[in-house]
Amino acid sequence: MYEVPSFGGGVAGAILSGWRFSALETLQSGPPFTVITAANTTNAFPAGPLRPNLVGNPELPSDQRTLSRWFNTAAFANPANFTFGNSPRSVLRGPRSRRSMRRSRRAFRFMPALNSICVPRRTTS
Repeated sequence: MYEVPSFGGGVAGAILSGWRFSALETLQSGPPFTVITAANTTNAFPAGPLRPNLVGNPELPSDQRTLSRWFNTAAFANPANFTFGNSPRSVLRGPRSRRSMRRSRRAFRFMPALNSICVPRRTTS
């Protein structure tokens, strides 16, 4: 947080003094994820999601990524029958996130112009 220094009295001091500025920046890498295949090539047991073979670079350049094609799908192939795939776990990362928050705030002082405004009047009958 940065607080603007006091500029003294006068009109400039009344306008420019009392400001506070703050900023918060959050940068996060994307969450890791694993590519799986629906084909059960082990033919031994229902092993759950199985990994494919990694045959190329799964990363796509950022200018070629879209929502429907986030990674290079040609880099994966189904393993041969009766084998497991060689693709590592968490081989790719999802999209990164960046959040910026900036805030400015002005503190005001309220002082009564006349002291008689704050003093209650008493009347006697």
